[in-house]
Amino acid sequence: MATPARRRSAVITALVVVLVGMLLYAGAIWVAPTERSDGVCEGIGFGCSPAPQDALILLAVIAVLPMMVCMVATCTVGILALLRWTRLPGVVVGLIGTIGGALVSAVVTLGFVILI
Repeated sequence: MATPARRRSAVITALVVVLVGMLLYAGAIWVAPTERSDGVCEGIGFGCSPAPQDALILLAVIAVLPMMVCMVATCTVGILALLRWTRLPGVVVGLIGTIGGALVSAVVTLGFVILI
């Protein structure tokens, strides 16, 4: 059974990893150009494509939000399983559970997005 300190450190580590990922994505949106550099039309449809910043925002709505929902479930299950059946430190459990859960949820979410 996991001690409260081990559980707490696993959860805090998982939250920090997710927060860092969210901040990196927000930073990418912030520094992305708002206009296309090649001068072609902007928008969606009729041969146009969105500006890089708009494309990142669109990707966040289409893929990242569903992935985060799926990631909550997969990370929770992974962290609980690792806490129950291993004696790894809480920080390692948080890292493995979060990164493993993110990879699984990315594959599942991108599979659904491709099917749509």
